[in-house]
Amino acid sequence: MLEMCLLLQQGIGLVIVDVVTTRSANLHNELMARLGAPDAGRLQADLYAVLITRSSVRRQQTVDLWPETLALVTRCRRCHFGWRRLVLPVDLEAAYERTAASSE
Repeated sequence: MLEMCLLLQQGIGLVIVDVVTTRSANLHNELMARLGAPDAGRLQADLYAVLITRSSVRRQQTVDLWPETLALVTRCRRCHFGWRRLVLPVDLEAAYERTAASSE
């Protein structure tokens, strides 16, 4: 958790993909609480992907969120986050396959 906070403070964006169904904790909400973000930044979904960036507006630090609710399906899919004027595709299936292969 501390590492994620440090990355955001350095201006590095994060994508959190939470597809764990065996617990009720929410990593994104815990991170937002640690950053002191308002409750409006909390997610109600159990399964989600969210792009998190920090930006500075008039010397005020803000946390920008692009959440996407996920559902259990037979195959993961791509998320397309609208970030600034770009669309950032995240291939969840490829990320899942790399993670599964590295944990064997």
